[in-house]
Amino acid sequence: MWIIKWLLHFYHKITRNLIQYILILKNKVLFLFFLLGLNIGFSQKTKDIIIGEKISVFSDTLNQERTILIHLPKSYNDTIYSPKIYPILFLLDAQDHFELTTGIANFMSNRLDSKLIPEYIIVGINSENRISDYTPSNSTIDPEGVFVDAFKVSGNSSKFLNFIEHELLPKIRRDYRTSSFKILTGHSLGGLTAVSDFISDDSLFDGYLAIDPSLWWDEGLLTKIVQSSEFNQEEYYKKKIYISGANNSNSINDTTAMRVNQVKFYEAVQSKPNIASKVKYEIFENEDHGTVPLTSIYKGLQFIFENYKMHHMLGASANEIQEHFNSISKTLGLKLLPEERVIDILGNYFLDSTKEIEKAISYFELNIINYPNSYHSYFSLANAESKNGLLSKAKLNYEKSLELKPKFKQAQEGLASLEVRSDN
Repeated sequence: MWIIKWLLHFYHKITRNLIQYILILKNKVLFLFFLLGLNIGFSQKTKDIIIGEKISVFSDTLNQERTILIHLPKSYNDTIYSPKIYPILFLLDAQDHFELTTGIANFMSNRLDSKLIPEYIIVGINSENRISDYTPSNSTIDPEGVFVDAFKVSGNSSKFLNFIEHELLPKIRRDYRTSSFKILTGHSLGGLTAVSDFISDDSLFDGYLAIDPSLWWDEGLLTKIVQSSEFNQEEYYKKKIYISGANNSNSINDTTAMRVNQVKFYEAVQSKPNIASKVKYEIFENEDHGTVPLTSIYKGLQFIFENYKMHHMLGASANEIQEHFNSISKTLGLKLLPEERVIDILGNYFLDSTKEIEKAISYFELNIINYPNSYHSYFSLANAESKNGLLSKAKLNYEKSLELKPKFKQAQEGLASLEVRSDN
């Protein structure tokens, strides 16, 4: 009997040790897989999503180094379509609003047949001393009439704008493809800077977004300037400004100095017939000073580029599209063309999907009028003419495409296919 008990004890001991060994081995294997998994994860190559570039610019005017953030439109480095020039949006307090503004810009300007605004380059300027850079006069009094020692450095916005005009803007023009159209966007004291430049006789920008601007500054100085008999309103035929206001109180009726002075300024400009239609003031009661930039940037850009969007573009003729952009160009004082990429995509839609070859040809011809050095537009037109049996015209346009881009394989293949058809 004792032998049987000993054998059972020995069996249980071996079994228990074996199970423990298996568990240890299992854990080691799992740990090994875990390590391998980590190694695989860390060794995977990822593509960064880059929204901009940071550069430093030394300003002789300000006697300091300034950090500048640059965002280029998605089409800027496109190699298929013709290089374009772009309006510039200068963004104050870029360290707070750069990501937000680039996201809104991409959304509003990259819709295929319902673009709300044109693409533009964003030049963000990080703030160093907002009180100094963003105020038009030296004042040491806050909205409640209380002395503020930190305000002693105020009153240098003209110097700051001089830095933009004579140092930063020339650099941007040298380094990037830009048009003459410029927008200034600022929030709070930055909005004060935008309004101040808007009402000046030698204003630098064509459009302004003043987001919940601090128009209480220096006892409502800017409102007093507009109210004065010396205010020259003839300067504002083309310029437009969008001003937004937030609810900065804890009640439904905002009676803070921020709101009161914004309303006074708006009433002052509305009394000036030549500029009243160029100013829009919109209040967002459900937003506070910190949250109002999101809605304001979207709404403000819509106002600056009012009527840019062409409704029912898909059903429009090539002539109607061109007339629409001619009208917008005249209104803004900025030459805007139908985007080559959009017209090309729509033309190919008519060519391949709806089989409206004549309409497709008219779209491609419109692109050639607006972009005469585009190898791709000649190629698209040649394809349409080939499908329409216009072989001689197609041959000329394939050859023109190859003249502009000699090794363009698709044009070579198109030309070769015409020769085969001619032989048959």
